[in-house]
Amino acid sequence: MIEKYTMKFFVFFIVAGLIYFVMILFYGMPLHDFNLWRLNMLYGNVEEYHPKNSKMLIKKKYLGGPDEHSSQQCNYVVGEIRSSTFG
Repeated sequence: MIEKYTMKFFVFFIVAGLIYFVMILFYGMPLHDFNLWRLNMLYGNVEEYHPKNSKMLIKKKYLGGPDEHSSQQCNYVVGEIRSSTFG
């Protein structure tokens, strides 16, 4: 009986691992996308530090590094370009 469940668990683990590996090959690392999404959500916390009369011109988010999926470095960037009058 234990052997039956052990075999099912082993097959499930192998199939899930293969699906995850294929997903990484074709889509990229899902953890990186989650981290970028989280950083984008937390970026709203800095809104209170913007000048009151400023207007957002561009909001940009970027996920990448020096190479496509082959470098050991990953950059997460979230930012805004704003316009404001002095005074």
